[in-house]
Amino acid sequence: FWNRLAAAYPLVAIGGRGQEFVVDADKAEGVRLAVTHLEGLGHRNLAFVGGLGLGGEKADRRHRAFVAELLARGLPMEPAWHGGADFGFDTGFSEAKRLLTLHARPSAIVCASDLTAIGVVHALLCAGVAVPGEISVVGYDDIPEARLVHPPLTTIHVPVDVLGREAVRLLLARIAEPQTRQAGRLLPVRLVERASTALAPLKNIEPEAP
Repeated sequence: FWNRLAAAYPLVAIGGRGQEFVVDADKAEGVRLAVTHLEGLGHRNLAFVGGLGLGGEKADRRHRAFVAELLARGLPMEPAWHGGADFGFDTGFSEAKRLLTLHARPSAIVCASDLTAIGVVHALLCAGVAVPGEISVVGYDDIPEARLVHPPLTTIHVPVDVLGREAVRLLLARIAEPQTRQAGRLLPVRLVERASTALAPLKNIEPEAP
């Protein structure tokens, strides 16, 4: 539908599948960077929180990439460690509380957004769980608040300003040459390491076999 609409009108979208006339950040690469960082710190039991209940491409791509990374690396794939309906603070808070009720807990949590990650960190600290001493947390987006919370959040930096400039450039090109086909642009992201991640605890419980 989007490609047909964009072919008829000079439209450009920020976020999507990387189709024609779409500019987006490489979400799968961001997830890969997060998992690589955590695995390098010795973490094997990784959870994913946020965005799973929306059914949209934005959430699905991050989570699908996360699952693919676990499988490719031979890391535990525990369904109970995956949850959270949206990208908000409350989702992170409630999901972290739920994870703490499990017998086998993850040693690190990858979140679909920084707001979700801040909620996760708040719930863990309220429960007396040290971050990152007991559980490490990685956010996504690198919003300004990510460096202001305690501990400052390790996250994936999404170049929002570059996304905006590239979308405008693409739109102007479309207006100037409306018949020209324009491939979608996928922009790189990067890991910003702060204080919410650390070496995995020595006692890292594996999930029980079914």
